[in-house]
Order: sequence, then structure tokens, then C-alpha cells
Amino acid sequence: MPFEIENAKKEVQENLDWLFAQEYEAEENQATEALCKWFFFSDPKVQKLFLSKICRVRPAALPWHTLHLQPRGKSGVPDAALVLADGTKLLFEVKIKQNSVSRKQLKRHLKDAGLKLKGRRKAKPPRLILITPDFREPLKVKSLPAEYKDAIEWVSWNEVMHFLGRLRGLNSSGQLLCKALLLFLKEWIDLKRYSP
Repeated sequence: MPFEIENAKKEVQENLDWLFAQEYEAEENQATEALCKWFFFSDPKVQKLFLSKICRVRPAALPWHTLHLQPRGKSGVPDAALVLADGTKLLFEVKIKQNSVSRKQLKRHLKDAGLKLKGRRKAKPPRLILITPDFREPLKVKSLPAEYKDAIEWVSWNEVMHFLGRLRGLNSSGQLLCKALLLFLKEWIDLKRYSP
């Protein structure tokens, strides 16, 4: 299962540990990179839990095949893309500021990934996981046309951090990964005000 980092604009900068070594300058992209590194190096059972509980992926779609950071689309660049076993493309768009969602950006990412609004579909429709620090689903998502809204799964950072903090039965490396990611998100990216 490959892990690819694309479109990085700076050299690796060591911060606190290997998980914190960041390829990207923007904090939003750093949060995505840290989350994807945690996911990639986590036990397959933890990956499955994350995909089913946080991303609401059906068990029939699992496992996953490839993970790309910053994959270039026709007219935009989502933060990450995960291709599932059933062929579904799961896009990730991550925000670290409240009320920073762009309707145009979400629509563009879904169209680039193959969302067909009309006509016959050739492949599984893409889904977009939107992670924001908002406490409620952003109005810009709620007000999208149904074709787009139905393809988006909004998740709060609070829910992600709660999930990470409540994982049980992890081996020592799994515990270290979760603690490191939580520390990074709360202290480096400064999402602590959104944590449970």
C-alpha cells in the first residue's frame, strides 16, 4: 500500500519527532500530513475503525489500496485521497479554522474526482471527508445541492480527537502514534480549543 507525498514546497523540517517532520508549509496541510502518517502507520484494525467510525465507510469497501497527499486534480488539489478496495475514491479536505469552508473548492474536488451530476456513472462516485474545527456542520455544506451534499461526510476535529483519545487495546507503538498525533494537533497546530 503506497504512501505518496506530492506537491511539497519545502524541505523536510524536523520538529519534535518523525511524525512531526513536515513536507508542507501551510498548517492546514501539516495537519493533514500528520493525520495521514498516523493512519498509514497504524494497525489495520485501527485503520478500519477510523474509516468506519470517522469516515463512515461501509465494511464492503475496505480495505484501502493507495493513499496520496496533495494529489493534483484537473482544477484543484485536495489535501489527500485514499482509494478503497471497491474502487471508491475518498478525498480529504482539512480545515483548521472555523467557517473556512469554500463551496467552490468542495464542488471542484468532487467534480475532478469524477462526481457525475447527470448521466450514467462509469465508476463508484467519489466521497469527500471534510474535517473542520466547527462545532456544527458548516452552513456552506448544508446549503450545497443534494448531489454534492450527499457525497460529503463532515467530521469535526473534536470527533477525531475524541476517537484518538478513546482507542483501546493498542500495542505500545499504537499508543505512541495516537499520543504523538494528539500532541501535534493540540500543541503544534493549536487545535486544543476544539479538543474534547
